[in-house]
Amino acid sequence: SLKFGINPYTTLLHNLEFGVNVIVPFTTNEVLNSIISYKVKEHEVERYNGKGYLLRFSFEHYELKIYNKGLQYGQGKNILRFEIKVRRMEYFKKREIEINCLADLLNPSIYKKLETALLAALNELVFYDKSVPLAELNQRERTVLINGRNPKYWTGLKEQGKEIKKIRARFN
Repeated sequence: SLKFGINPYTTLLHNLEFGVNVIVPFTTNEVLNSIISYKVKEHEVERYNGKGYLLRFSFEHYELKIYNKGLQYGQGKNILRFEIKVRRMEYFKKREIEINCLADLLNPSIYKKLETALLAALNELVFYDKSVPLAELNQRERTVLINGRNPKYWTGLKEQGKEIKKIRARFN
């Protein structure tokens, strides 16, 4: 803090990004292409460097971003970036994560809470595994999978107020 003349105890944070890089054993695009929805919301796609793309789920206080980090920095590895960009600090207040100023990031217990927030976000994602052989399923299972692989199906459930958790458990 002396080097930059910043007092970490009085420097308030107004937004913050946190995330994790994961090396996956298959192509990152396979993961990205299998993501159907997050919190029954369809993703936006953003292209970068003319090569890769990023999935973004935007909300009032934050956005979830998932993209190929290896491609972004030309590393050639299957590095999946999973991050939350907090635009309003209300995000942390709702989750009882006490981050207000720069010095709060020196508290090791904060990182466990950020990890919990990332894992909770991951658990809200809906994935579709294209390798599931539909022909081997019964009619009810096939209908569940065919409906569930469509992002608009999940968005429609929210609008209809259906029992999303129950339907999602059946899809999983």
